Amino acid sequence: MSGMKKLTHSDYQKIILRRDPRYDGRFYFGVTTTQIYCRPVCPARPKPENIVIYKSASEAETAG
Repeated sequence: MSGMKKLTHSDYQKIILRRDPRYDGRFYFGVTTTQIYCRPVCPARPKPENIVIYKSASEAETAG
């Protein structure tokens, strides 16, 4: 994503809602209520307030 504008939480939510494959592997999102994490193409549809953005799968795993 170098050269791109910094994404806001709202941008991430839109990417997750679209299940946009262009961002697959570029970030992961965790769901605070279920303790899972997913790639942007994941079919999970958590509430926006339950989403936490991570830069990598290992960062999501470390966060628990």
